[in-house]
Formats: sequence, structure tokens, C-alpha cells
Amino acid sequence: MSLAAEMKQHLQDVILPFWKGLKDEEFGGYYGFMDTELNLDKKAVKGCILNSRILWFFSSAAMCLKDESLLKDAEHAYRFMVEHCVDQEL
Repeated sequence: MSLAAEMKQHLQDVILPFWKGLKDEEFGGYYGFMDTELNLDKKAVKGCILNSRILWFFSSAAMCLKDESLLKDAEHAYRFMVEHCVDQEL
């Protein structure tokens, strides 16, 4: 297996499922804290920077893999950004 094929497989089989597992379906966005034992703290504050990076990650993965289903994950991060990270007062 070529290095590129191995990296693509790792992205699809390990990295994407990891980040998809951090999606908060109840309150939006993606969870923002996990300890070194991979215990998720669902009550931790969610950061705008982390969610913007997750938005970029899923958008880039969708383009790289030509997998439009990943755009739903990017949209989930985008909605959180618009609803919680943009100043609503002008």
C-alpha cells in the first residue's frame, strides 16, 4: 500500500470517526474537552476557535475525499459558529 493510500485509509477509518464522535447533537457544535484517558467532558465550554478548525477540517476532508456527506459535519460546526460565536449586536 502506498503512503498516500495508507494516509487516506487512516483519515477515513480513524480520524474522521474520532471527530464525528465529538459532535454534540443536543446543544450544537463539537465538544471541547477530552482528557488524556479520552474521557469526554460534555459540560466543558465549547470554543469558537476549536469549532472553526473543525469546520475547516470537515470542509477540507469533503473536498479531498470527494465525499459530500462530510459537508453535513461541516454545516453542524458552521451553525454553531453562527449561532454562538458571532456577535449578534451591530
